[in-house]
Amino acid sequence: MTLPLPLFSAAQPLPTSTPAAAAAAAARAHRCKAPITALQVDFDSLTPRAKGSFGDIFFATLSDTREPIVLKRAGQARHSRKLLIAERNVNKSLNVKQPHPTHWPKFLGETNHNSQSFLVWRGERSGVTTLHEMLFDRAPNALPVALGLPPSAALSARTAAPVLHVALFKLLTDALLRAVREVHRSGFVHRDIKPQNILVTRATAPSAPHRLKLIDFGSAKNMQPWATMTDRTPVTLDPLFGAPERGGVLFNAASKQLKTKFDVFSIGMIAVAAAVPALRGESQLRMFRSALERCDYDLELLEAQWRRNGGGGGDAAPLFACTAPTEVALKSLVRSMLRKQPHNRASVQTALYRLQRL
Repeated sequence: MTLPLPLFSAAQPLPTSTPAAAAAAAARAHRCKAPITALQVDFDSLTPRAKGSFGDIFFATLSDTREPIVLKRAGQARHSRKLLIAERNVNKSLNVKQPHPTHWPKFLGETNHNSQSFLVWRGERSGVTTLHEMLFDRAPNALPVALGLPPSAALSARTAAPVLHVALFKLLTDALLRAVREVHRSGFVHRDIKPQNILVTRATAPSAPHRLKLIDFGSAKNMQPWATMTDRTPVTLDPLFGAPERGGVLFNAASKQLKTKFDVFSIGMIAVAAAVPALRGESQLRMFRSALERCDYDLELLEAQWRRNGGGGGDAAPLFACTAPTEVALKSLVRSMLRKQPHNRASVQTALYRLQRL
């Protein structure tokens, strides 16, 4: 069965607190409008891809061009519908800021099918998976090779020699920092960066390395002052990859620069797993996060405890025992990205600068 899909649906009006805020909201809504273009969605090709608490993901195609698309509907959990509406509105705003995105999938609009609402994005024709699968579920060399790095003999097992994978750390961290920089430039903080929300997609050329793309903007936060006053969207932040400043009041009171540092912490946690092969498992990474939290997110203090206990063991040993200048600089960068207080944490631009000097 083929149903018409409007490219964009009418945006829900945002509550306003002042006439100036109302005028600004009206201007933004006007910019988000686009001509209604009917896309033909082949719902007979609908294939379940993933199921979560807050949303279900499907693959399908357009009936006229056979172009692959990705659809998302609200899950069964509380607030799922509100989060889907929030994600729709964020994606529409991103479309205005960046009509041809390279760091996240192109949003096409929404449609209804069997009394259910779906958000629709342009899909990938081949080679798409999540960073979670590549980092935690596949062979240790799968992700480096997919990103264009040569296979490493030291990664032949998860309990490989105690070395840091500096090349993978640099490549992955650089790609994620550049992606969130574009999100921030568009006026949003993602707030839910984790391996499950990062696609590893093949580039245009079949032999080219894969690329990383951010997905799931349902928890994203508009950094404009009017949005801080009017945003009532419920959000559930990830306990493993989310930054310590989880409270909405604290986040809303922060400056724009401090808000963007929420995403820096999340990337820092992913970067640790990329750098330390023994931490490429959720249970191991949770133990590292718990130990870091007990030390008030002071990686230097955690290392001091490790040394007092005799050193030598533990999943994070390669990070603490490193002595080469490049590895020591890597550890220093990780420390700056994982600090508890946002004003002490590295910014995206600072992290990129230090990364390029590794």
